[in-house]
Amino acid sequence: MQMGFEARFAPMVEDGSKRQSFRAWRRRPFRVGDTLQLRKGPRTAPELIGTATVEEVLAFRVWLPYQEREGQLLLADEPTDLSMGDTQRYVQTFDQLEAIAQADGFDHVCMFFSYLERVALTEGQLVKWGDLTHAGA
Repeated sequence: MQMGFEARFAPMVEDGSKRQSFRAWRRRPFRVGDTLQLRKGPRTAPELIGTATVEEVLAFRVWLPYQEREGQLLLADEPTDLSMGDTQRYVQTFDQLEAIAQADGFDHVCMFFSYLERVALTEGQLVKWGDLTHAGA
């Protein structure tokens, strides 16, 4: 499965500091064990960064705009678990939100939520992958 990245995220994917991505739902959802072709550049002619195997997939729902309060991000093993009533699945603390945002390539949680709002991404999958095998290696 292909996964493309904006230019600002590509160096972090290449050096391994970004190993996760929030993605909108697809007709064929990502699954653990899938092989990802990680790409950068324009959609019409993307350049292969390398390949990696999906190690974890979580469903997510986010409430925008960000307001520095608990319960802004909900993670679950299955999409059917994305119930607002299941408070055990909320990312509980600001520090947890900050760690997720930084792992996704953002300096601060506010930048992360601003990006999600800009691209209108409020529900989908959080995809995490293992070591990258660089193209041509």
